Amino acid sequence: MEDITQVAEFFSIVHHIPGRIRIRVNVSKLPAIKKWAKKTTLREILPANEEGESFIITLLQSLPAVKNIKVNAIVGSATIEYDKNLFEPSLWESWVKKENLAQIEAKLNEFSQNLDIG
Repeated sequence: MEDITQVAEFFSIVHHIPGRIRIRVNVSKLPAIKKWAKKTTLREILPANEEGESFIITLLQSLPAVKNIKVNAIVGSATIEYDKNLFEPSLWESWVKKENLAQIEAKLNEFSQNLDIG
């Protein structure tokens, strides 16, 4: 659950409607993001060469609920289109607020069993 909590610190929600969320990276956390991406145990389920925020985007793209991610590197934001039936909208809000983390972890574990990483 530490990884889930850590990722929540890296972002804030700019705008959210069910099925679409825009998040912005906390620029002051960029060094921490790069450090986290190198040491996270999530690399075991998603072997990727990306670093920092690129690794997080790759990780999010691997989730079955995520349909599309558009990154705006200039402003440090990403718009994530997702299936609101697979990942309830309230879970995004809870994640960033570090609430209901056990429920979020359970949902992500469920997804990780179905990841297509080959």
